[in-house]
Amino acid sequence: MMPVFWLVSMSIKDPTTWYEPSLLPAKPTLDNYLWLISREYRARFSAHIAAGVETMWTPFINSLINAGLGTILSVLAGLSAAYAMSRYKTGGTFLPFFILTLRMLPPITVIIPITVLFSFLGLYDTNLGMILLYALFGLPFVVLLMKSFFDEIPVEIDEAAMMDGYSPLGAFYKIITPMVKPGLVVTLLFVFIINWSDFIGALLLTQFNAYTIPVYLAKISRGAFGTLYGLLSALGVIATVPLIIVGYLIQRHLVRGLTFGAIKRG
Repeated sequence: MMPVFWLVSMSIKDPTTWYEPSLLPAKPTLDNYLWLISREYRARFSAHIAAGVETMWTPFINSLINAGLGTILSVLAGLSAAYAMSRYKTGGTFLPFFILTLRMLPPITVIIPITVLFSFLGLYDTNLGMILLYALFGLPFVVLLMKSFFDEIPVEIDEAAMMDGYSPLGAFYKIITPMVKPGLVVTLLFVFIINWSDFIGALLLTQFNAYTIPVYLAKISRGAFGTLYGLLSALGVIATVPLIIVGYLIQRHLVRGLTFGAIKRG
């Protein structure tokens, strides 16, 4: 917890003490947070501190929209694909391995052609483009994780549901999916964290309208007299709040999902 403590401590330090190696601030202040959220408050800061950079609200809202909707879209698409691979062996042994290789590639190898494609389609620097990008990047994780959870459910449950009158699609949505709900929650949180913290995609595919928190973090990282540690720390604290809230709301399912299938395998 020491890095977290240091982050919080630095975020409430006065700009004159940013470069002092002290664990606790001598004069705690909320100036760093106020600089990030209030345009009017910036008049109290020196002009050389990240001058001309707007408040954090635009990138913060963009991050929520892009990461949130991108995660939901990838989960909706990946859930069906994972079930098909688990129950019907769709794609044989090749398709799961091929999907895994999509995440083996360094992002920079695919982000350049995606940038050209998005520019041609008019998706560059748009929230829709970033949502589609995050859905694409999160899809392999959803498929691989959810397939392992579906594999833990006996096929006899599907057969019993269809004998009771459910169609294969109805058995999937109404019987099987609720049984893997803990695993689904874990997958959703995992993909959301990846999308929320993405930097290289947002850096190359956004400019003025759809840039996110990680890109904004880079914009305010340097001032005329060095690194702006206080502002960076304050933004780091703020950026963790959505993840903490989501984790708290789904903690009951999160614990079950992390131990899903452990008793059976034991």
